[in-house]
Amino acid sequence: MSGYRALNASQDAGKGYTPPDRPLGFAADWEVIPVASGELMRLIGWYPVGFQREGDQYRLGMPARSGATHALINPLTGKWFGNQLPASLRLYPFQLINNSPKDGKSTKPLLAIHTDAETELCPEVGDGLHQAAV
Repeated sequence: MSGYRALNASQDAGKGYTPPDRPLGFAADWEVIPVASGELMRLIGWYPVGFQREGDQYRLGMPARSGATHALINPLTGKWFGNQLPASLRLYPFQLINNSPKDGKSTKPLLAIHTDAETELCPEVGDGLHQAAV
């Protein structure tokens, strides 16, 4: 998933995140919903889960479409039809990204926000992003 930028104290200070009216609308055109290996046992009883090949690697995922319509997200409300919501949808628009190693030393992952969701950032709404992330 590309399009993420690390949260920055100077750039994001005092901002909060307000979820959109259609909370899962961002995934309406997804063909496959990514599944983390740690949630596989919880999801496999409810949904079909399989491997998707990407080049020489494989990823776990759930098929999300039934023809032209999204089978798991309500097109009007943007809410989940099912019982178990995958982590990739619960965490959006936030994700931990790897920081570039400096001098060969490993660094801590950074909290990032998807660039498409930056329109949902509002000044002084709820807890600030940076304070909540610390």
